[in-house]
Amino acid sequence: LLHSSKYTRNQVVGFTTRDSFDIVWEVLTPDPAQRSLSAGLEVLAGAPIILLHCATQKPLVLENQKYPNDFGMELEVTARVSAPKGLKLALEQTRIGIMKGSMQKLDNPDTNWTFMTGTKVQPPEDTAPTHRTKLAQEAMRAVASELRVKHGSIQPLEQKLILWSSNKSELPADEVPLLLRQLGLETPDDHIAALVRHYKVQQKPGCVDAADMLNALRNAAA
Repeated sequence: LLHSSKYTRNQVVGFTTRDSFDIVWEVLTPDPAQRSLSAGLEVLAGAPIILLHCATQKPLVLENQKYPNDFGMELEVTARVSAPKGLKLALEQTRIGIMKGSMQKLDNPDTNWTFMTGTKVQPPEDTAPTHRTKLAQEAMRAVASELRVKHGSIQPLEQKLILWSSNKSELPADEVPLLLRQLGLETPDDHIAALVRHYKVQQKPGCVDAADMLNALRNAAA
């Protein structure tokens, strides 16, 4: 414990033959809101997980730092807190009945791991994608309609999708409800969930494709 890694100077992680509490890790789901419900359930192969070190309460992190070793070039692995720096809006907290400052942030994707063996995650049924698409389209039409009523156009949301997203058009999924609330929209939670699920970035869990959302918004308003 309390030894710095060679390159990023964060908590070092390695292998040991010692049998102690320092080698104990806990498997958690990435969504803090689902952790109490998922306790004790089987961890499926391919499902995203977080590995939390029980002694320090720090998650296992894959750093963006390459270094050479006997196996070639690898990325450094450490244990530290890795969460978005942005603050949650008090409006969103109080809307769902949570005391200010008590809403737990989602961890960054660099803390997401997966087990390669075990019971596989079942693929969705063939009708599921079509159903999800219809739900997302319905939700986007409702958002566009409410924008026209309250703001006269969809321009305010267009601007926020552009300004809030990264240069790769990626937007953290937990910022979608905050963005809508800032505009005074009363989008139901199931509609927000449908949008996040439909426009999620496959290669980066926890993010949605802001460019796809923007195009869908324009089509819904047309």
